[in-house]
Amino acid sequence: MSARRSGLTALIRAEQWWAFKGPPVLMAVYAVALQARLSTPAVWQAAGWLVASLAPAAAYANLLNDWTDIAQDARAGKSNRMAGRPLWFRAAVLGAPLAVGAACAWAMRGAALPLALYAAVLLVFTLYSVRPFRLKCRRLAGVVADALGAHLLLTLFALAWVEHTTGVRAPAPLAACLCAVSLLSGLRGILTHQLLDRDADRRGAVATFVAGQDPWAVRRAVERALFPAEVAAGLALLAALGHAALLPFVAAGLVLDDIRNRQLGVRVGAVALSDRDQPALLDLYDLWLPVGLLCAFAARRPDAWWLPAAHLALFPGHAIRAGGHLWHFARWRLYPLFMGAPFASVDSRMSRGQPHRPPTAQP
Repeated sequence: MSARRSGLTALIRAEQWWAFKGPPVLMAVYAVALQARLSTPAVWQAAGWLVASLAPAAAYANLLNDWTDIAQDARAGKSNRMAGRPLWFRAAVLGAPLAVGAACAWAMRGAALPLALYAAVLLVFTLYSVRPFRLKCRRLAGVVADALGAHLLLTLFALAWVEHTTGVRAPAPLAACLCAVSLLSGLRGILTHQLLDRDADRRGAVATFVAGQDPWAVRRAVERALFPAEVAAGLALLAALGHAALLPFVAAGLVLDDIRNRQLGVRVGAVALSDRDQPALLDLYDLWLPVGLLCAFAARRPDAWWLPAAHLALFPGHAIRAGGHLWHFARWRLYPLFMGAPFASVDSRMSRGQPHRPPTAQP
């Protein structure tokens, strides 16, 4: 059974979206819950429905993208999980999440705005991949479509669903800041992805925006314009939330990024230049802010302390990676300051003339 689950998660590329798309969307729910002091059942019911409804949409988007990219990936020399599969298999695995998504849409038939936004998410994913539209190969339109479908529309859907189920509308400043952070981080994310895939896209004749641009010019635009705007939106979001309890979580994320950059050899920047780099602010959206919001919410409601633990159990990847990086830092940087070489094996290597350098911190 575990092997089947592993094959399924690999097929739908769950490792590429589960831990990266889910927490930022749920962050919108947690932010409204903290501001409006929602009940604990309202929070976990809204969050549970978002996870249940968006998971099939994300699986559909990735499967569809792989199916429509088979020829281009072959030219580029990239692996494709749908390549070599019979037509019936492709149709079956694509139809399954689409059917689940349709069932979710049917369940929302009484909620006009959430239903419209959910349909818009599926529509954008389809237009992004399927010919003759194939926005992915239409330069700037592909960048905008990805940022909308994978980020902004999901945040709007979360806000609309919370309003529908609880009757509480997010304050306009808070909603605007959440949407701005979502859109700007989505734009930075897709541009970074296209920068990393630029050579393969050019070999595969995939006309992405970055494939037709000077990559250094794109990088400078992201670093000097897009990223500062995103940081400003993040600061505005913290101001809109107005809870000092969030500051230690934000500080922890920033300090850990500094440790990675200065001590562990993991480059942290506005644009990832390789697969080993850590995009700046990634852990803030995917780990520290969602957990911080839940902890601040639970501080006022004793019956809600299980929510942060449940969130970490559902999205453990970033916490595990952060813990691994802190372990490497403590083992190879802090421990020697007070106790000498961290382990006897290191002393023995040094006595044999082998260099003493820490292992890579990248899991």
